[in-house]
Amino acid sequence: MIGDDESEVGSPKTEVRSRKLRDTGILHQLLGISSFEALSGNPILGASWETYTLEQIYAILPPWAEMYFYRTHEGNEVDLVISRGGNPEILVALKYSTRPKLTRGFHIAMEDLQTTKHFVVSPIEGGFPLSDEIQVIRISEIDTIFKGLE
Repeated sequence: MIGDDESEVGSPKTEVRSRKLRDTGILHQLLGISSFEALSGNPILGASWETYTLEQIYAILPPWAEMYFYRTHEGNEVDLVISRGGNPEILVALKYSTRPKLTRGFHIAMEDLQTTKHFVVSPIEGGFPLSDEIQVIRISEIDTIFKGLE
């Protein structure tokens, strides 16, 4: 379990504390999900996909790379930002859909962070460009996220 504490000492903002289970195997066991069929009908499917995909990306993360979640006070979010030395380089959206759609927040983050590579990881048969700047890839292609960034 990973704890998030978004509060700041002396800050007038509301303190936010949450706990998140970050292991899909344990999560599925606790929920009694023993097959893909059982998972397919469960509302946890999208969150499970995101967590599993994050685990897979973390497993191949280069030593220079840092992973974090991006969210502004306005509520714009991106599932994953990969940075080097504190400088954002890659944005990744994790969507359990064969026809993924990106949120406005993803596009705002592209502008705000000035990232150079943009991906959507989805359960698809083969990758395809979503736009000139954004590539949709399947989970077996996640190594392409780091290609050319040594």
